[in-house]
Amino acid sequence: MDVTFRDYALAVLRAEQLSNPTDPYGYRKIMFDIFVKRGILALEEEDILLETTYLYDRNNPRLYFNTSMAELSKSRSNAYDFLDNNRNALGIPLLRDFIVTDLYECNKQTRQGDKLPRQHVICYAWHEEILLVGTEFGEFEGQYLAMPCGGTLVFDDLNNLLFWANKPGTEFAGLHAEMGTQRKAEFLKHFTRQLQTGAIGLQAASGTAGFIEKNMPPVGIRKEGNRLHLQTTPHMHLHSEPSQHSKRTWQISF
Repeated sequence: MDVTFRDYALAVLRAEQLSNPTDPYGYRKIMFDIFVKRGILALEEEDILLETTYLYDRNNPRLYFNTSMAELSKSRSNAYDFLDNNRNALGIPLLRDFIVTDLYECNKQTRQGDKLPRQHVICYAWHEEILLVGTEFGEFEGQYLAMPCGGTLVFDDLNNLLFWANKPGTEFAGLHAEMGTQRKAEFLKHFTRQLQTGAIGLQAASGTAGFIEKNMPPVGIRKEGNRLHLQTTPHMHLHSEPSQHSKRTWQISF
């Protein structure tokens, strides 16, 4: 999804809390101060993020399990059933299908090399369709843009939720919709800016003699009927040769 510096900072602080709960040398405070200095986190969040709490106090939302996480992590179909049973808690719309994009285990260590409890990670995603209304979308006005939604859940062997990175859409009531509405506004703003600068454009199926085009935007649009999907292209560097287009392009390099 649209991972931000804030998402990464929160994950780093949580990982440090799990591996070094007592933090005798104040490492989390040092990291937090740097994140604040760089404008990634807010000073007002210090009490919440640095509070010394029981490691599982963040076990929210309350999730339903019909088996152990050790068993769930062995099968994508089991993971899918688990997510499907917890749509309400996770803000997954009832009428949207989703996919389990990744499923794996982590065997981490402390700074001293001691083994930490095994962690189980479930990544999931779906798409929400956004109708593009406005002349700023040019030829794509009136079509639907697929906005990626989803999340990443991290559990221990006892089904305790250790961390949740949530990227909701707007199709669920409550806090999920509030976060999703903000994401939608930022997503459309970024899409419009990139579209107008030429960083986003239609993907060409092939160029001369069946080869892919030499020059193309770094983000391509793949059309499925009236739906638009964004995909990265294998660009390597900015095109430096004279171009008939006023907008800058990227050059493929093999």
